[in-house]
Amino acid sequence: MKTIDIVTSNNVTIQYELASIAKRFVGQLLDLVIWWGYFAIAIYLSNMIFSGVLSMAPEHVTWDAWGEATNTSYWKYLVVAILALILVALIYIPVFFYKFLCEYLFSGRTVGKMASGLRVIKVNGEVPSITDYFLRSSFMLIDFWMSLGSFGFLTASSSDRNQRIGDMVAGSVVIRTKPSVSYTMNDILSIKTAENYTPTYPSVTQLTDDDMLLIKNAVERVRQFPNKRHKKLVLEISKRCQSVLSIEDTPKNKLTFLKTLLQDYIVLTRS
Repeated sequence: MKTIDIVTSNNVTIQYELASIAKRFVGQLLDLVIWWGYFAIAIYLSNMIFSGVLSMAPEHVTWDAWGEATNTSYWKYLVVAILALILVALIYIPVFFYKFLCEYLFSGRTVGKMASGLRVIKVNGEVPSITDYFLRSSFMLIDFWMSLGSFGFLTASSSDRNQRIGDMVAGSVVIRTKPSVSYTMNDILSIKTAENYTPTYPSVTQLTDDDMLLIKNAVERVRQFPNKRHKKLVLEISKRCQSVLSIEDTPKNKLTFLKTLLQDYIVLTRS
């Protein structure tokens, strides 16, 4: 789970969870379905308009010596044809500018992003400008359409902030509006305090908040991605903690050991 820390004008740090590649793909897929649906409707409406205009074309046009039409029906038809072209152009605007219009009108969200719980913001936490939205949507031509999404996937997956080229140019990131980890009232009521909890390792207070953050991240990583590398990391951290805190006996399950250290530290330092 990648996050981004944003410092507000009041010097308060807010941590946002970045949208995963999978989440962004789902949102993009929903947007594509909507886009193709509207595109089909636009084609149908434009065909109806052009068919109606063609049916109104005068059968005979008379011209004067200067090469200008003399019958009024021709000029009326010309005006109708021009108005029809303008109407068709307006109908097709959302086809070409769907992402730009949605993100600008809905504060960094397309319909797909709304459904996926995602939103676009600047890397400094500010709301993107109309220019930022336009840059993001313009680079979809490279990130998605010309490469069938492969270029955008490669750049986003290799970026620390899951940014495609359009995000990098616009200085934006896509965040989750709802965190992946939610808490219920039972979770809150189950929080232990010094009155109802006996610490297993009281010496854990020798560690710092940064140490505990490292442990927390290691536990979270091995929970999400239980591969050999992360399991080895948990084992190394466990050995280091056992040595620093002079703990003789620890559980065989090192993940349980680290979770206990976290719980002990919270109760002893926050109660």
